[in-house]
Amino acid sequence: MRLYEYHAKDIFRKYGIPTPKGKLLRRGEPCRSCKAVLKAQVLVGGRAKAGGILFATKRDFAAKLKQLVGKRIRGEPVKQVLVEEWLPVKKELYAGITVDWETGKPVLILSREGGVDIESVPASRLIRREFSLLKPPRRADFKELASKLLEEQKAKLAQILESLWKIFIEWDCELAEINPLILGDKKLYAGGAVMLVDDYAAFRHPKLREIRIGPTLVELEGNIGVISNGAGLTLATIDTLHQFGGKAANFLDLGGAVTAESARVSLERLLVDPGVEKILINIFGGIARCDLIARGLIRALRKKKKPVVVRLVGTKQIEGKRILDKAGIRVYEEMDHAIKAAIR
Repeated sequence: MRLYEYHAKDIFRKYGIPTPKGKLLRRGEPCRSCKAVLKAQVLVGGRAKAGGILFATKRDFAAKLKQLVGKRIRGEPVKQVLVEEWLPVKKELYAGITVDWETGKPVLILSREGGVDIESVPASRLIRREFSLLKPPRRADFKELASKLLEEQKAKLAQILESLWKIFIEWDCELAEINPLILGDKKLYAGGAVMLVDDYAAFRHPKLREIRIGPTLVELEGNIGVISNGAGLTLATIDTLHQFGGKAANFLDLGGAVTAESARVSLERLLVDPGVEKILINIFGGIARCDLIARGLIRALRKKKKPVVVRLVGTKQIEGKRILDKAGIRVYEEMDHAIKAAIR
C-alpha cells in the first residue's frame, strides 16, 4: 500500500524528520499566491518526470496550480496538490530502506546524488548496508553511514537515518524513502517522502483506515500492463512474462484484500496509460471474491477499450468467469496460458 506523500510526511515529522512547511489543497480550494513548490499527490511513481512537480512564483502561482489540478499522472487524475515552501538547495541526496528480496533482509541505500534521476545512478556509486532483524543497527552504525555520505550536518543525518529505520520497522514498510534529501543553508529536509506499507500488516495499524491508500504501482519499460494481487504473485507474473518473451510495462499490486473499486481504479489507470498496449490481469481470490473483482473490471472497460487477458481463480471464480464471459473477455485458469495469450 502506497501512502500519499503528505501522509508519509506527517509520519516523518512525528519521528523527528524535518520536512518543508506545506499545505494540502484539494480541487476547488483557493490559495493565496506565493513562491512555492506545487506537488501532485498521486499514488504512482515517476511523478516529477511526468510534470507532476512545478515551481511557482507569486506571478504565475494561480496558473501553475490550474495546470496541475486535473492533470493525469501515469493515468491517475490529480485531485490534491501539496504546496510547500521553496527551499534553498545546496545539494540533493538520497536515503531509502527497502527489502533485499534475495536475502529477505532490510537494506539501507544512500546516494550522494538524489532527485528525479536516482534510478540512473550506477550501483557502484551507491552506499549499501544490509541489516538483520535479529541484530538491528545501532546508533554508531548510522553515524558511520552518515559520515560516508556527508561531512556537514552528519550528526543530524545520523538522526534522520535512525528515524527512517524506526519508521520502516514500526510501520511494516516494504520501502521508506527520502528523495530528495535536501541539504539547505543550515538544515537537512525530507524534500520527498515515500512509504510502501505491507498490506498484510495493515491490521496492525488502525490509523491506516483513516487515510486514503491505494495499490502499489511502479513503472517499467515494457508494453504489457500487469495487474495482480500480492507482491509475490505480481513478481512471479512479471518474471514468467519475461521468460516467455514479453515485457511488463508496470508492477501493479492490488494487495490481498482486493475490492471491486480497487480493481476498477487500477485497470482505469492502465487503460489511459499510452505506454500500455495490452493488459494482463492475474488474480488469485483467496480473501478477495472473484465475482466482485470481475464487476470492477467490467466498469472500467465501459470507458475505454484495450486488449485484456484475465486469469481468475479462487473464491467465487465460476461467478466471476460468467460475468467476464458475458463481456467477451476470456478467462484462463492457468497463469502460463494467460501470459502466452497476452503476448500473442
